[in-house]
Amino acid sequence: MKTITDPSDANGQPSRAERASRRKARNNQAILDAAEQQFLKHGFHATTMESIAAAADMAVGSLYVYFANKDSLYLAVVERALAVLERALAEAFVLDLPPIKKLYAAGDAYIQFAFDHPAYFRMLIFPHTDTPGDAGATVMPPLVNARIDQLIQLITTLLEQSFHGSDAGRISPGRVARFLIGAWNGVIALHLRADDLRLERDEVKAVLDEAALILTEGMMSILDPAARHPKPT
Repeated sequence: MKTITDPSDANGQPSRAERASRRKARNNQAILDAAEQQFLKHGFHATTMESIAAAADMAVGSLYVYFANKDSLYLAVVERALAVLERALAEAFVLDLPPIKKLYAAGDAYIQFAFDHPAYFRMLIFPHTDTPGDAGATVMPPLVNARIDQLIQLITTLLEQSFHGSDAGRISPGRVARFLIGAWNGVIALHLRADDLRLERDEVKAVLDEAALILTEGMMSILDPAARHPKPT
């Protein structure tokens, strides 16, 4: 015979433990949503635990049940931003395309991420503009840098695959990958400016497309000089 230990089990309703778990998940989500809204709107330094609690419609003390301090909340929001970026890039990297075209698709996905989530982009790529004190110096950069390093390695691998079978001794795929990340970030940053240097979306894409063409032509001329400058017959 089944022993009923929780009255709520008798009619198929969630147990106390299940209800408590769901309530905890909802509260955690509400706190993160409020923290993200405050951090992205006001920056780290201007945001307080009190303002996050007010935005979440919770008591300040309740926040500390879920997060130790403001730094841990900020890092949780950073993890969210990284997850959005990784999902966007993953869709490009799984496409059934030649390596160089897959690289272009990844670049397009990266640019679209910055357009769709400019505050996330700033948080991940330019954290020095508003970093949390000690956390910014000791925790956040390794957290972000590890993901950026993974992206650089993926790009490096695609370049190596593109160069396969060629005399690529004069080209370092790793350095080219780092250049691409720097170029993407720099041109996208112009879109975020509010002065005469600002580029609109279509210009950002056009500039990066032309840069990709120049880079590809240049690499191909090194890898296969005869194809670009055929010897006279």
